[in-house]
Amino acid sequence: MEVLKNLFKIGVVLYLLSLVILYFIQEKLIFHPTTIPKSQAFQSPYNFEEVNINVAEGIDLNALHFKAENSKGVVLFFHGNGGAIRNWAKGAYLYLENNYDVFYVDYRGYGKSDGKIISEAQFVEDGQKAYDYLKESYKESSIIIQAISIGTGVATQLAVNNKPKHLILMAPYFSLKSLVMKMVKIVPPFILRYKLESGTYLKNAKFPITIFHGEQDQLIPVSHAQQLKSINANIDLHVLKGVGHNTIPSNQTYQKEMTIILGK
Repeated sequence: MEVLKNLFKIGVVLYLLSLVILYFIQEKLIFHPTTIPKSQAFQSPYNFEEVNINVAEGIDLNALHFKAENSKGVVLFFHGNGGAIRNWAKGAYLYLENNYDVFYVDYRGYGKSDGKIISEAQFVEDGQKAYDYLKESYKESSIIIQAISIGTGVATQLAVNNKPKHLILMAPYFSLKSLVMKMVKIVPPFILRYKLESGTYLKNAKFPITIFHGEQDQLIPVSHAQQLKSINANIDLHVLKGVGHNTIPSNQTYQKEMTIILGK
């Protein structure tokens, strides 16, 4: 009996220790940046400008600003938790062909951007500074916010706190907290520092919202998009058959619907 008590105590100590470790290493579990030397030049067949946005002392976010010949506005794009903007720049043609500029921005620690992500508040505030940068050249009524995966949590908060023309989400989560809790049920909610409660923000949103989600998404189940739709009838949801988490941009239905959205 004494042995069982000691084993139980050891188990409790190990569990609590694992929670402490988890609390402090969440960034390593959530964000998987690809870094790029600042000296490395970006190349593209399209007209673009490389931009650095100062978000804190000694910290700049790197961005690529692609410009259409007869621009109607700009799409501010937030990517997923891996890679960097150079991986997304090849998709600029979809916006340019529909007379929209597109602004791809890297998070802290991604690509050529400085620093590192340390909190949800900082993560969202950096997105706001990218939005504010675009407001210097564009009317808000011509700014579309678009994001995929982890970036949808930032995009959702920006859309609610500002007045963009449209919000487009690809493979969004209802909340990052609920997604993690579903996968790791033994972790108490208070341990999670990145909650990104998109559902809370979108519940009463009145602006146009379009969601694209792959039916076969194994990372963020399509049920998250359906849950978002259920709380706001203003959301236009497109469930893409046979599509996974990372293949939405190449899907023909997605491209067709985007052409319609950008044509308005």
